[in-house]
Parts: sequence; structure tokens; C-alpha cells
Amino acid sequence: MMNSSPALMALMVICIYDIFNSRLSVFSSAQKLKILCLHGGGQNKNSMKAAVADIEDAFPEYEFIYVNGAYKLNDDENNKNQYLWIKEPPGGTNKPTIDPGWADESIQVLDDIVKAQGPFHGIIGFSQGAAFVPVYLSRVPNGTFQIAITFCGYLPQIHRGLVEVVKERSPFGGIAHLVWMGGNDGVISNPRTMEMATEFTEPTIIRSRSAGHNVPGTNDSTFRQVVSWVRDNSLNPGPHSLLYLPIE
Repeated sequence: MMNSSPALMALMVICIYDIFNSRLSVFSSAQKLKILCLHGGGQNKNSMKAAVADIEDAFPEYEFIYVNGAYKLNDDENNKNQYLWIKEPPGGTNKPTIDPGWADESIQVLDDIVKAQGPFHGIIGFSQGAAFVPVYLSRVPNGTFQIAITFCGYLPQIHRGLVEVVKERSPFGGIAHLVWMGGNDGVISNPRTMEMATEFTEPTIIRSRSAGHNVPGTNDSTFRQVVSWVRDNSLNPGPHSLLYLPIE
């Protein structure tokens, strides 16, 4: 066998190194737990990324996936980046919808993401995105997600067809659920959030007295509890019957 030249040997070493690093990178990415994030009504995936920034920073080992709802808020050029998960009733809020397929386009958006980028460990929602969490859980097989986190959530009662399916499918296989609410939330009242929580098995409930209608950041006294809950359920997913008392 002919002896290889030093240049050829060096090239082979470089190629092997590049292949190894490429495969290692793919392997590392595949090992990250993925979290699907749903923005609030009239917002978008970028605003949700900003709202969840402190939580995402706390979990560099996770991959957070952000997506827009299927419905534009309106056709106004100034509001072209505002989306909804559930379109408004055509007759206004005094005339609830009864169609269980009222939000099918948003269901399809999430189905496509789960199929293309899954599996997902968890799903997070804020405001209308939080309301859409149980809606989506009612349309996918139990076990599609291991954890659910809702910030300022509620049941979309003006969409009776959607809520009917939610109630038929709850508690969604006993998925672990963290319910977070702000004591000063002037948009979604705490009783409305608690109403949604009853559709889950023994959810963990965290209420920050000082917070309003927002996702908690590092400046909120409950932030560490949120992070601890996520870490705990990365190792031991399942329902928990913890109830955190209000914190100033």
C-alpha cells in the first residue's frame, strides 16, 4: 500500500473532524426539549418571544418555538402584524359562536408545526394564547405535550362550540399544568383563570399579587417558582396538587 502524503492525511483529519462536529451538533439539537409558545390576542410571535425572554433565558437547554395565530386581527395596514388564535364572533361578543370548528385554521397551523418540528415537551400560552391551550389539547392525542403553562388564561366562553369540545376532552390525559395569574390583572379576572384551571387535573396555581396582565419576568417574586416548576416537570412530568399562596 502506498504511503499517504502529509497533506492528504491532514485533509482526512479535517474531514473526519467536520463530520463528527456536524453529527454532534445535530445530536445536541435533537436532545433539546421543545416548548411551543402561543402569543396573546392581537399580538404576534415576536411579541411573545419578548414577553417570555426571561423564561427562555433561564432554560438554555430548551428550544422555544414561536408561531403566529391563523387569523389577522384586521386588514388595516398599521395592524398587519397582529394575529388571533380565535377569530371574533361575527355578531359581536353578545352573540357567541357555536361552531366547534370555529378555530380550525389555527388548529391546522399548530398541527403543521408539531408535525414538522416535534416532538414537543410543552406548550405555553399567554392571554388568548393561554385560552387556546386547552382548545388545542382537546384536538390532539393525549401525550402530545408533557406539560402546559398558561399565563392569564381563561375559557373562551363566547365560543361555545370550542368550549364544549374542551369539556368533552378534559382533563387531557392528566397533563401537568401550571396556571399563573396576576392579582392586578385588569383584562382577565382571576376567577376566569380559575374556571379554566378546573378543566385540568390538580393544576399548580401561582398568583402574583403585584402583577397585572403579563408574563412574569425576573422582577416578579413568583418567577423562581415558575422556573422551579418547569425544571421539576422536565424530570417528573405529571399532575401536581401544589397551590402556591399569593406573594407580594
